[in-house]
Amino acid sequence: MARAHSLKTAALVASGEAPKVSIDWQQVAENFRIQKLEHGTSIKPATWENHYAPVIGLAVELLTGGDTPANPADLIDRCIRDWPPGSRIRQIRAQSVAQLLRHAV
Repeated sequence: MARAHSLKTAALVASGEAPKVSIDWQQVAENFRIQKLEHGTSIKPATWENHYAPVIGLAVELLTGGDTPANPADLIDRCIRDWPPGSRIRQIRAQSVAQLLRHAV
């Protein structure tokens, strides 16, 4: 339950019966990049490079490293902690990671 699972899911995890889900975060990030650049209300490549790429790269690094965040809130916190609270760049970074996670789902 410490990893934000429901009681039922936590019981399955504890008993070793939960299905193992493997996500290719590099591929998710690439698909997200394509989505942002080529579909719907697309963004300019410079916007991707300046605002999205740094934080998405950090998120992928955190999600594929050894000390992965336990839940989305922890991931977002670790991606924005270097920026002052209330700053616009911190807000943009948080929104970008949230968009990546929504895209993955």
